[in-house]
Amino acid sequence: MGATTGERADPRAEYVLRRERASAERTALERRERRLANARLLGFVLLVGLGIWSLAGAPYPAWGLVLPAALFGVLVQLFDRTEKQRIQAERLAAFYERGLARVEDRWMGLGETGERFRVADHLYADDLDLFGDGSLF
Repeated sequence: MGATTGERADPRAEYVLRRERASAERTALERRERRLANARLLGFVLLVGLGIWSLAGAPYPAWGLVLPAALFGVLVQLFDRTEKQRIQAERLAAFYERGLARVEDRWMGLGETGERFRVADHLYADDLDLFGDGSLF
């Protein structure tokens, strides 16, 4: 993944590589999330349809809803897990994007300024550049 002993690593190339990996993983997880959302919806419709059919006096027994309900529960769990993984991949891609901004010296003004902590009559806050764009905060 990184440079071996004795080699000089190019931080920009490493950040680009890692950002692209995280973005590709995010894209794959988005596709999987959409498929699971559709399957979950289909499972829910099937469960409700079978329940209504069973209550309407059809020859379908009520205990036959156990398998569709279990399938729906599994789909909900898979969807939740995939959603968490996608969010993690998005955060990772954003982390590497911010790292690229630092390496390429484009970071100024991208972060939190800390203006909400600024006290107007503080003696040294403005002199020390504690808050604002490109500040220590």
